[in-house]
Amino acid sequence: MDNINGERDYIFDLPTEEVGILKISNHEEFRSTLEAFKDASSNPIVAAVVSGHIGDNYKRDINDISYVRQGPAVGFPTGYSIYKVYTNGYIKSFYKTTGRDGSDKPYYEHARDQISAEAEFAAEALSAFWLGTDSNRNFTYTYPFIPGVTPEVLSSSPVTAETAVALNSPIIIRFNKRMSETDLNNWVTVSPSVGTITASFLDSERAILKVEHSSNFTVDTDYTVTVLASKAQDEGSTPMASNFVFTFDTDGGTEDTDPPAAVINPLPDNTTIDPFPSFSGIATDESGVANIDYRFDDKDWATAEALDGTFSSTTEPFKLSATDPLSTGSHQIWLRTSDGAGNVSGATLAYSFTVAEEKPNVSVKIDGSAPISGDPISATPKIEVTIVALNPLTSARLTVDKTTSSLTYTRSGSNYYATHEVTTALADGIHGITIEAFDSLGEAATYEVFPLYVQAGKDALIQGSPLNYPNPFDPGKETTAIGYTLSKPVDITLSIFNLSGNLIAKNTYAAGSIGGKAGYNEVTWDGKSDSGAYVGNGLYVFLIIADGKVVQNGKGKIAVFKQ
Repeated sequence: MDNINGERDYIFDLPTEEVGILKISNHEEFRSTLEAFKDASSNPIVAAVVSGHIGDNYKRDINDISYVRQGPAVGFPTGYSIYKVYTNGYIKSFYKTTGRDGSDKPYYEHARDQISAEAEFAAEALSAFWLGTDSNRNFTYTYPFIPGVTPEVLSSSPVTAETAVALNSPIIIRFNKRMSETDLNNWVTVSPSVGTITASFLDSERAILKVEHSSNFTVDTDYTVTVLASKAQDEGSTPMASNFVFTFDTDGGTEDTDPPAAVINPLPDNTTIDPFPSFSGIATDESGVANIDYRFDDKDWATAEALDGTFSSTTEPFKLSATDPLSTGSHQIWLRTSDGAGNVSGATLAYSFTVAEEKPNVSVKIDGSAPISGDPISATPKIEVTIVALNPLTSARLTVDKTTSSLTYTRSGSNYYATHEVTTALADGIHGITIEAFDSLGEAATYEVFPLYVQAGKDALIQGSPLNYPNPFDPGKETTAIGYTLSKPVDITLSIFNLSGNLIAKNTYAAGSIGGKAGYNEVTWDGKSDSGAYVGNGLYVFLIIADGKVVQNGKGKIAVFKQ
């Protein structure tokens, strides 16, 4: 079946002994026939139709049946499907193709790696068209309800006969299929009593029930939990065949006050050349892992995927992936975790790794900042070099103007670090810096920045105008950052006045330090006066003063607005 809307009239074949006909058209008659397949209880049997398609991948639901089409689009597979089959249904997931492309370059995404610009269309636009961008073109679909299967309990947490259970731990019940939502608070009894029971499903498929209790368990006590067959029913109102009973004790148990611990499985050499890397890990908690959020570096937070479908167990394997490409260099994964007892962690650094390329990659900081062509620098700059190399680095050299020096570097995994300090002062004027790096396979990388300006013999200047952000800002809730670019290192005084000319606050920054170094500087003001009180709403003026003189262009305004 191809077109489900009737524009074309493709043929669908089935044995005559199954449906009584040989051929039916693929729109109204086809769908009506599928919808007519029901079990003895009049429950629908057909959950989905999966078909080939030459254009793209797509999913559409009609009358509770999911019609899925997928195909090569650009002459080779753009993705693949994975079916996860359980006793309570199955999950179909479609993934864009990644893996080896048959060359020496591993981990490239086949389709995206092959699509190139054509006519007036950029490669990115064609890639989005062929591979899709919305959820209907990359999706996971779950079919949880199987008619005719009696509901039963698959597992529980705590498990039967478990000891030293946390006193504030919830009870988790896993069923084999999609369950009803009727009268949930009366499905489970606990003896001895633990106060009022509140039950809810953790998952959208209503197969994992969380039972919370208003009173903690009592230490050194045996408990019996009963899931009542007369109450626990599936969504088709079929009850369990019998009660499910399990026991546990709290001997030596304490209240769980710690959020889940989580670890990331490391990469070989902590290095990847995939700009969209995926990671797996394991989280553990005595009250059950409830959720794991992650972010790469300072990007937005996202929710990790529980590999068993839902976070609920005391041990949970999980997966996370970068959705935006990561640049070459060092990166960090931060995690936030929560458990069934309500404990939540702050942002925790979980793992550091490197994204490399097949040839070396060079990045540079001068006096602590990444230089841009046209930047001012000090006459004796400190040059910090980071080289990322997938293959071992064999040599590296730095040239300042026409003077070349070999770099002595230290290695950490795929990262190489070197520092070069210019001890003979550079003359006022224009200068340039070039860095070259070579690896064991003969691959080379070159970094060059030109022009850079030294202006040590002149009064300090500010390039352009200083700016601050946010502006306006709300003291007590946020700070404002003031950024400016100095022509040379100099002692700086930043003074803030009200519109009446009264001095409100003053900060000083030494030459060569942040606030007083050549190049870009960024300092903050928290909105407090020198007396320690937050200032009121209104407009304030800041002056940047170098060696007792107001620097040219060294003025700006800050608006304060308390909400």
